[in-house]
Amino acid sequence: MIAVVDDDASIRLATDSLLRSRGYAVRTFASPGDFLQSAVLNETACVITDVRMPVMGGIELQAILRRRGCTVPFVFITAFPEEVVRVQAMNGGATCFLTKPFDAPALIKYVEAVATVESPFQKKTVANSSPLSFNPWARRSPSGPSLSLPHHAPHPDHIIDLF
Repeated sequence: MIAVVDDDASIRLATDSLLRSRGYAVRTFASPGDFLQSAVLNETACVITDVRMPVMGGIELQAILRRRGCTVPFVFITAFPEEVVRVQAMNGGATCFLTKPFDAPALIKYVEAVATVESPFQKKTVANSSPLSFNPWARRSPSGPSLSLPHHAPHPDHIIDLF
């Protein structure tokens, strides 16, 4: 399951639609706190998060999960591409650091790159038994449904170029 954490509802909706159109299971969260308190935390195979959000940002979320021993891949997206923040994210093990508006194929490329890595939360198979967890990267079909965008106009600074 891919977790999308962003305080901007239009970004969450567009990213959710894009990933689902590629066959991925996705859950969206309006804040890092909502994600950390969710029941799906241990099913997460990748986190796509904004850098700047009220109360807690994506860098802080990454640091909390790293302190807990979680090595889940992070993809950062930001409208404020500061080099010091990019370095901090990458030093924390980020897969990539994309600037808004980002290119949808670039996001998919990075998600697919981590799709080949076993989830850090995925349970192991016990000898002589079936797997104890699902495959979060299993796709429903090679080509998903067409991408549906939000019906309201997002703020011009938050528009994602999906094509």
